[in-house]
Parts: sequence; structure tokens; C-alpha cells
Amino acid sequence: MRSFFYTLLLVLISYSAIAQNYAEGCDGIRYAAPIFTEISKTTVKYASSTPENQELFMDIYQPSNDLVTKRPLVLLAHGGGFLFGDKADMDAFCQFFAQRGFVTATMQYRLFAGFPTPTTMIDIASKAVSDMKGAYRFFKSDAANQNIYKIDTTKIFIGGYSAGSITALLAAYMDSGDPIDSTVLSIIEANGGFAGNTGDQENRTHVDNDIFGVFNMSGAVFTKRLLDPDEPFLMSFHGDKDQTVPIDSNSVFFGLAYLYGSRTIHNEADKIGLPNTLTVAVGGDHSDIYTDPKFANDLNSFTQNSLNLYYPRLCGINLKTKYDDRPPLNVMIYPNPSSEILNIDCSDKIDEIWLMSSKGNITKRLKSLSRQNEISVKDLTPGQYYLIPIKENKAFKPLPFQIVR
Repeated sequence: MRSFFYTLLLVLISYSAIAQNYAEGCDGIRYAAPIFTEISKTTVKYASSTPENQELFMDIYQPSNDLVTKRPLVLLAHGGGFLFGDKADMDAFCQFFAQRGFVTATMQYRLFAGFPTPTTMIDIASKAVSDMKGAYRFFKSDAANQNIYKIDTTKIFIGGYSAGSITALLAAYMDSGDPIDSTVLSIIEANGGFAGNTGDQENRTHVDNDIFGVFNMSGAVFTKRLLDPDEPFLMSFHGDKDQTVPIDSNSVFFGLAYLYGSRTIHNEADKIGLPNTLTVAVGGDHSDIYTDPKFANDLNSFTQNSLNLYYPRLCGINLKTKYDDRPPLNVMIYPNPSSEILNIDCSDKIDEIWLMSSKGNITKRLKSLSRQNEISVKDLTPGQYYLIPIKENKAFKPLPFQIVR
């Protein structure tokens, strides 16, 4: 027992030493569940574009009466095919994350001013990427100076819907080491290079290649093989019948561009080991998966799958980090998924079982185990859980399972 508590003490000391790597305010609830009912919204100018000198604005959402002083940010861009759309289109997504304790922002970016062609399509996408990076650096500049928005600049997510998601994906993953066509590369260089030219001189002194994570809603990229293993983790939602932005690949915008969609991107992410989750709405088109009630379960799955990916990285509550290097024990659980009863068969002698949620909360403990056991889970909220076997005061490799209704 003494060795167990000594080990626990070392773990706590180690955790306190690295706690600064995680977001302030993590308590197993904030950033995962809605805890704020009042959200303030402020419209600010974040930059002027080059060379048009067009003023660019964003709406910033903050939880009211928030005591946390360094908060993660979610920066989003609207859809509209680079032809139309408004920053207000992302209001519901900004409210969703702000209620969970994030600061959120939805940004205006430059749209087509003339007749679309394949060349101008690449040009306007490059301008949108430049604007997103300028908006990203706006928060870096604020944190280094007035610190009005109290952002943890090491925890900034970007994302968007449709063209806004194309913008976010290119901003996150396109860089000088990628296989980019020389014509496209010349357009990028004309718009300030990979960092873009949006923002004043002080804005452009800040780093913009340290994005924390990416939310991709029905987006795509113009070329394959952009992703690298050390780049931001990716969370995506896409309808498999999308006729506007393909989930796989196709020519779009009346032949103006060829896009590689979410499934192609995630296949590449899997191959290189980039952490990712793709939620596919079977039968879903481009916009109905966000508005039609018949896709509500798919949208909920996207938010849950995203939570399971981002929360451990944001808050450090991650069973895999803590226990995956532990040896397994001969334990079998069934049925999986389960709705009311979880059966636990133990070939090895087990002293105790812990059930832990994906947020790191211990929800149940079972002692005095026999070889065959059962535990009621009907009082637990549906979602992802882990069963952790305890033997001789040591935790062993967890077994994942789901609770469904």
C-alpha cells in the first residue's frame, strides 16, 4: 500500500510539473459541457486587406462573468463558395463553444469581386487563407499587448463550413514542403506567401503555424498530400451524398476547381498517423446535415467524436496517456456497445474495476470481483467509456466500450 501511495505522489508531482501544458479551467466539465448561459458578442476590425485596403471584421463571443484568464479560442469561417456568405452564418457554432467556456470568433474574409475562373478561384482561396491567418495573429497580438480577450495562444482551434472549411484546412496544412503546382505556388506568393499579407506590420510579426486543432465541416483541399504527422489534429463532419463539396474527390464549382474531400483527407491522415476523427452522415448532402432533424444524431456524433479527440489534448485527462503503456489483463467485457448491463469476465484475479468517462471522471467502482460479474450502466449517460482493471493497487490497460440507448 505504501508503494502505491508513493507512486501516486510521484504522479501528482509529475502532473503539477506539466500542468501548464493544458488549458486553464479544465475540471472535467468546462470545454466539454455547456456551463455558461450568458454570452457577449463584440464586433471588431481585425485587419485591412492587401492590396485592396478592405476593412475586415469579426464577431467575438465570450462567456459572461468568466474568471478564467487564459482561454482556448475557436476561430471559424463561413461558407458560400467564396462568392457570398456572412460571418453571422456561424453564430450557432460560436454560441455552442462559448457556452462551454471557449472564446469563439467568426470572421469576414474577402470574396470574389469579379468573374470566377480556375485561376481566380485559387487566388480568392489564397486571399481567404491570408485573412484567416491575419485573424489568427490578431489574437496573438492582443495577448501580447492589451490582452482584452484573455486567449491562451497555444490553444487556438480554427475551422469553418464549406468554403470556410477549405480556408481553414489550407491555413492549417499547406506549407512550403507540400507538393504544390508551380502556378498555384506563384498565386500564393503573390498574396504574401504561406503566411499571407493580411494585417499590419505588428500583426505579421506573430507566428501563425502553431494551430492547435482543426474543425472541418464539409470542406476539402485543392491538392493531396498536404498533411504531415506533426500538424494539428483534425475533426471532420461530411455527408456522403454531398453534391457541392465531395466527401471523396470531384470537379466542383462548374469545373472551376477539383477538390479532395474529407474522406480522402482522413485516409491520408490515417496513413501518416495524424490524430483525426471523421463523422459521416450517411445520405446527407451539403447543408441538410446541419439543419434537418433526421441528421441530428449524426451531428451529435460529430460533436462527441470531436470532444473525445480534443478534450484529452486540451485538458490532459486522457486514459490512453495514463494507461496505454500498462500491460493488459485477461478481462472480457460484453455486450459492447451496452445499454443496461455490462458483463465482465475475469480470467486473471482482479481486485477492483473502475468505469471512467471520456472526460476522465470515475463513474462507478466495483469491488469483490468473481470470475463472472455484471454491472448496471443504465444510469450512465450514453457515450464513450473505459473499464480500468485494478490489481494489487496498480491500474492496467483500459478496455474501451460504449453506452447506447
